[in-house]
Amino acid sequence: MKHLPEHSPQRSPQPRHSNSGQGLTEYLILLVLISLVSIAAVRSLGGTIQRKLSMVRSHIEGVSASDKSRDRDG
Repeated sequence: MKHLPEHSPQRSPQPRHSNSGQGLTEYLILLVLISLVSIAAVRSLGGTIQRKLSMVRSHIEGVSASDKSRDRDG
């Protein structure tokens, strides 16, 4: 069995590389990419969604108007 020397030679301190900023940077990159994709989706689908909601609103207003005329006639 080999014995290690009691006083091992000291190594020169090596520079430590900090990875603390790397996680934050990756998080920010993901956040920016998700934001850009969301903005592009809203821009491309915005007009379609607005037209659909307008059709639904017109239909609801037409149904409520016909209900009011039935109440007057009835």
